[in-house]
Amino acid sequence: MAVRLYLDSCALQRPLDGLTGFAEIAEAACVQLLVEWAERGRAALLWSAALEFECIQRIPQERLTWARCVRGLTRERVRADRVVLRRAREITVTLELSALDALHVASAEAGHALLVTVDMPMLRKCARRRDLLHTLVVDPMEAVSRERSTGSRR
Repeated sequence: MAVRLYLDSCALQRPLDGLTGFAEIAEAACVQLLVEWAERGRAALLWSAALEFECIQRIPQERLTWARCVRGLTRERVRADRVVLRRAREITVTLELSALDALHVASAEAGHALLVTVDMPMLRKCARRRDLLHTLVVDPMEAVSRERSTGSRR
């Protein structure tokens, strides 16, 4: 069974950023690996209304091709229904995340997926209140590490 992954817009766009340090280069390489795993069927990528808004509707033109390519690899789209929106509002209040970040978390929860982000403040807030979340929020390196360790047992 393929690991279910939800890459938020920060993670999704990391390979196209102006990479200045080792950590950013490593994050970009791991995001590319996760996308490659999706191409091969080792991972199942999820898409959401939040990703559609951030990565397709309001993205600079030079990044649009990459976003469309990744969207084409997604196996499932999480709808922003009443349950997801209510959960996003709860997350906004309890974790003090922005509305879009909370919608990413709620979408990953609804899709039973590991949420991958490079947004360090979001990672810290989610780690502090992990007990309130129904998914894990990790950076790309941890996502690759987790899949490599569990994937070898499948």
